[in-house]
Amino acid sequence: MKQLILLLVFILSGFCVKAQAINEQLYKAVNANDTTLAETLINKGADVNFKRKVMNFEMSLLMLSVQQDQFKMVKLLVDHKVEIDWKDWFGCTALMYAANKGNVNIISYLLKNGADVHFADKEGNTVLSAAKEGNHPDAIKLIEDNLK
Repeated sequence: MKQLILLLVFILSGFCVKAQAINEQLYKAVNANDTTLAETLINKGADVNFKRKVMNFEMSLLMLSVQQDQFKMVKLLVDHKVEIDWKDWFGCTALMYAANKGNVNIISYLLKNGADVHFADKEGNTVLSAAKEGNHPDAIKLIEDNLK
């Protein structure tokens, strides 16, 4: 019985290492804005909801692509059912980061795919206040129009 349990642990640990490796590859593909490789890895089982942890801070693939203004990558991740309203250590969502950067294409796409425009972080900052903080009039108008 002990041998069977050890064998199962060994097999499962190998699976976890393989899954982690493909997810790290996906993170690198997103960081490099390589949508072709990212799509290949996703089709091979990489997790679009993978988060890279650095100290106590986690970075989602969606937030990484939003922060780098990678519209095609955002679309790829959303189309593969990424957790669109995941909150980071600060309690912010990808939509809040897009609003702060003023990227209306990404904001619009996230909103059309169900991102919560009414969300507020731990400090009470909203998607609208993020756009105002970034001083992006087009983003502000788009968000205000979606708040109605």
